[in-house]
Amino acid sequence: MSSRLIPDAAFSRIADIRPDWLKSRQIKGLILDLDNTLAGYGDEHPPQSAVDWVTGLTSSGIEVIVLSNNNSARVEVFCAPLGVRFVGGARKPLKRGYLKAAAMLGLPADRVAVVGDQIFTDVWGAKRCGMTAIIVDPFNLKGNKFYRLRRALELPLIRRAKHVFKGDE
Repeated sequence: MSSRLIPDAAFSRIADIRPDWLKSRQIKGLILDLDNTLAGYGDEHPPQSAVDWVTGLTSSGIEVIVLSNNNSARVEVFCAPLGVRFVGGARKPLKRGYLKAAAMLGLPADRVAVVGDQIFTDVWGAKRCGMTAIIVDPFNLKGNKFYRLRRALELPLIRRAKHVFKGDE
């Protein structure tokens, strides 16, 4: 099984990713997925909990940017309350969007972590670019058979990451 598909860490939710944990790994910037990571799929605005979490990160010196396959107009509306920059139309897992986001942060790939809910886009793209890959449980999979099936296929890879992470706590 390719190590490019195994996340470096796994968390239940984004709020569990703390600035001190990131800093202890020399992570200075986060590239965040939008749908099912920061909010439910298709949500127009982030929940207050995501706004508070991003504010906590940025106030502790962690740079944040959103990277999404969604069109830029939608991502811009979503990111406004977060007060962060974004790259829309990213075509993940292609490298271009990840590298553009890291350049916008002004950071080398080895100081950036990508947080997302999908192995075959978020994790694979991050690893291909030399970035730390963090996976979180999806915000909401209810009612979507395709995403539930994909998640079932991803579980063996996610379990390997959780095993690695548990030994690192």
